Amino acid sequence: MKAAVPTTPAPPPAPPQSGWRHACSTTLQLLIIIPLALFIKSNTIELFKIPTGSMEPTLYGANDLGRGFGDHLLVLRFPYGLSGTIKVPLLNWRIQMPYQRLCFGGMHAPRVGDVVVFENPVDPAIDYIKRCCGASGDRLTIRDGHLFVNGRMITNAPATASYVRYTDDGLLSTHYAKVRRQVAKIMENKLANILATNPAAAAAVCKLLSGPRGAPTLPQLIGTLRNNNELLVELVSPYARVQLIKMMEQAGCDAIKDAVYINGTRYREFEAEAQRGGRIGDPIESEVRVPPDCFFMMGDNSAHSLDSRYWGFAPLELIKGKAWVVYLPIKRIQLVR
Repeated sequence: MKAAVPTTPAPPPAPPQSGWRHACSTTLQLLIIIPLALFIKSNTIELFKIPTGSMEPTLYGANDLGRGFGDHLLVLRFPYGLSGTIKVPLLNWRIQMPYQRLCFGGMHAPRVGDVVVFENPVDPAIDYIKRCCGASGDRLTIRDGHLFVNGRMITNAPATASYVRYTDDGLLSTHYAKVRRQVAKIMENKLANILATNPAAAAAVCKLLSGPRGAPTLPQLIGTLRNNNELLVELVSPYARVQLIKMMEQAGCDAIKDAVYINGTRYREFEAEAQRGGRIGDPIESEVRVPPDCFFMMGDNSAHSLDSRYWGFAPLELIKGKAWVVYLPIKRIQLVR
């Protein structure tokens, strides 16, 4: 007869977690997981679709390939450092970390020749893709359809002759009237950005521009300031024009005047001489000197590209990443150079 083997009773089941403890645990996990996921998304790889033909023949937009299907890219976020700005999708929120951008282990700022994705300085809700044609301290000019950086002609290798002929327009125009108009437009774009976040300044400008039909609304005012086809200073009375220019100067919108040179003379001084009745000397040679922590971006298809010639420099904090590879359509799979 076998002796009975004593058995250890099973431990009692753990009491179910109370509702509030479970909620707190779940919330704590989400508070860790969501910021981590957003940080990874903001600093690893992002998908991007080419909307227009401004980067032909390097990249083709929806209208160029037909049927609304342009090149689809993978964009690397980390080559230019870890961004300190984390965007929350859909809500369009921005979470600012204690730093602007961290660079280590071979990370660096965009270099001349890189194809870069960045937020449009005029409207940060729109992402642009252009080629970096000038970094901090570089001097740019266009002569005979060729781009010169620090006196050396850029040939855009390896794409070579298919788009080496650049268009001298906007800030790099060879005519003073075009440069003057573009400088004024860049000042108006910067004023629009200020008014969008400064209600007191916006109210003052709207009051200044009030007429028999009343004052313009803020959306109307910002829309006019950002419209590249017209200048607000040309649409208002002489008194309002003088006051508006003073407001832009007080807000620092005229910094672009110190980055553009005409015939070797700083634009601010050249403009003052022209206003005193001095000889303009048209055609001219216009040169742009890129300020610190800024970049001059241009489309490879420069004749059909809205770029730094028209809205100024792209600051480092707006840089999103480096175009890496075209993954769609299949026949276009290739590295971006």
